[in-house]
This record gives sequence, structure tokens and C-alpha cells, in this order.
Amino acid sequence: MVQPLEAIDCYNRGMAYTETGNYKKATDEFSESLRLNPANIRSLLMRGNAYIGAGEKAKAKADLDEYLRRKRKDNI
Repeated sequence: MVQPLEAIDCYNRGMAYTETGNYKKATDEFSESLRLNPANIRSLLMRGNAYIGAGEKAKAKADLDEYLRRKRKDNI
């Protein structure tokens, strides 16, 4: 599936924010990437990781559980 350029841009900004420790902006960018392309489970995984960095364990768990659920579904 071809991703909209905007979704890719949001994902890349999310990665940059994660690398610099700005987890709030990272989660915002990954959320926007998911809004633009809900099928991109990498954004879900990385948002979960950013939530971990931000100390938001419940949100991280929800994202990572959903990521694993979708990953298993894709591999079947």
C-alpha cells in the first residue's frame, strides 16, 4: 500500500522527536500519521515507544497490544 506523503512526513518527524526525547511531539506526529494512514502499524509501534518514553504506560500498553494484534493478523 502506498502511503500518503503527509503520513510519511509525520512518521519521520515523530522519529526525529523521539530521538531528541520530545515524546509529546513524537506522539502527536505518530497520531497524525495514523490518522492519515491507519494501516501503518509502524506508527502504532513507535507511538507506543514514545508513550513509554513519556511515562504513559497505559497508553503505551494499549498501542503495543494493538500493534501485536495487527501484526499477528497480518502474518496469518
